[in-house]
Amino acid sequence: MNASEYYRSKLSDPKWQERRNSVFAAYGRKCNRCSMTSCLNIHHKTYLNGKEPWEYPLNNFEVLCDKCHAKEHGKVSQDKFCENPDCLSPKQPIRQCFRCCFACSQKLLEQLVKSERENDINIREAKKSRVSLEELKKLNNDQKKLLEEKIETIVALTQTLEDVPNSDGTDELLIGYNSELAKAEEDLEKFRVEIKTDEKMRIILVGLVLVVIGLLCFSIFTESASSKGVQASTLIVDRIAPPVVETFTLNKVDGFIGQFIEHESRVMDTHTTKGGTVFINLGGKFPKELLTLVIFKSARGAIGKLPQAGQIISYAGIVTLYEGKPRIVIESGGQLTITQ
Repeated sequence: MNASEYYRSKLSDPKWQERRNSVFAAYGRKCNRCSMTSCLNIHHKTYLNGKEPWEYPLNNFEVLCDKCHAKEHGKVSQDKFCENPDCLSPKQPIRQCFRCCFACSQKLLEQLVKSERENDINIREAKKSRVSLEELKKLNNDQKKLLEEKIETIVALTQTLEDVPNSDGTDELLIGYNSELAKAEEDLEKFRVEIKTDEKMRIILVGLVLVVIGLLCFSIFTESASSKGVQASTLIVDRIAPPVVETFTLNKVDGFIGQFIEHESRVMDTHTTKGGTVFINLGGKFPKELLTLVIFKSARGAIGKLPQAGQIISYAGIVTLYEGKPRIVIESGGQLTITQ
């Protein structure tokens, strides 16, 4: 898990919510570079292993909008808009990690809550029905997924509220969604206990939940799309995207700080200091290198022949930060090989 993925996993932690508020209070609820007041991110200037996101000092944070945040990480960001075909404000930019705007997300959350209420009636009927055990076993995780979707939807709504400038009623909504989030997490924990104590009843409930949700979602989006003459969208829940395992490249080296990597690259230049330390720059010449391989004098004898500019090398090691720049310390010959 890289630093960005770890940050996402801590998004709903009350300590991080408190730290976000203190950063906004210190630097303002707007991008510190372009003054944009929506689609805001709390940017960590540096990451340290073993340190929680909220444990950094205030001067390690910066408020950036999506575009400036992407630019800071060497990426190009395009404006993202609500994917709901029935959205009333389709030209209003939204956060890159969301699929729907706040209004559409709120409507979808209401639909989820309504479906849960309808399930209470169906559960009583389920006790009297006999359903194939084999069929229900295939669906035994869907009720759990429903609760998790509710949690993710509330987290997304909460995040959206935090990124919108303060307005009348915003704080009350935020408190309400935090309460909904706590209740949903409590419901999820109770459901996990029920799974362990009553496997057969759990399977019956899961089957009915899946059927009800499927029929509800199908009827809502089919009716909406047919009224406008467009195909119904199957994407209905605004959720935080799950972590994606990325392949290492020099352009993405900032996302692999603290991780062990193996890769091949072309040497841009090699420099040896008077003290005997060797610097092998990759992805660009000093001072525009993307990654530096460092060989200290004490390890120089174990390395053998040094690569020269233009040669391709294979290298391995843990990516660390030194004075804000990524590097790998080479301590043995097995970490560095000239391949071409």
